[in-house]
Amino acid sequence: GACVGNNGTICDGACNSPEACIDNQGDIQSCSCLGVDACNTNEGDVGLFACNGKHACKKNSGTIGTLSCNDHNRACFDNHGDVAPESCNGVKACLENDGSISLKSCNNLKSCHENTGPVGEKSCNGQESCMKNVGTIGAKSCNGEKSCCGNTEDIGSGECNGDFECCNSDVSQCECPSQTNVTSALGSLASLEEAPTNASLTTSSGGFGERNL
Repeated sequence: GACVGNNGTICDGACNSPEACIDNQGDIQSCSCLGVDACNTNEGDVGLFACNGKHACKKNSGTIGTLSCNDHNRACFDNHGDVAPESCNGVKACLENDGSISLKSCNNLKSCHENTGPVGEKSCNGQESCMKNVGTIGAKSCNGEKSCCGNTEDIGSGECNGDFECCNSDVSQCECPSQTNVTSALGSLASLEEAPTNASLTTSSGGFGERNL
């Protein structure tokens, strides 16, 4: 049943799901930890309307803010970083995260999964963005698909918001087309589109003359 072995304070309307909050050690606010196995062995304090979903915040040791870590599958599972309000809402968002997550960040599929760096406000909101990131991420950055995946550098504010931008393909699960290759391919495509439809073929002797293709 729910709350077996619990040692934390649980407010009304929380942990009302099978196996939720078993061996929990943290204080849990109302309307939180609703989902099978949610907040099981949790050690961190959980705010209002947070950690709602299957396995959400299981094995978590960070402080979880209001309206954070909500989704149907393992949001903030094994998370060890502090999560600000309205963050880490998505399937496997912030799963095994060790970095501090600021307001309204990491809200998408696997965003900040295995992240270890601090993430600024309104950042890393693309699918798999900041996954396995180890650098410091500024505010309003890395919001494209897989942007900053495997990143090892410090990213400033308002940077790397394109899909696959600042992605490190050398890191497992971060196989992203490089920006150079993307730019080159687009340039080649533009050249083809601008090429004339007729071309001239001549031999050194000029015997064949000009010929339309």
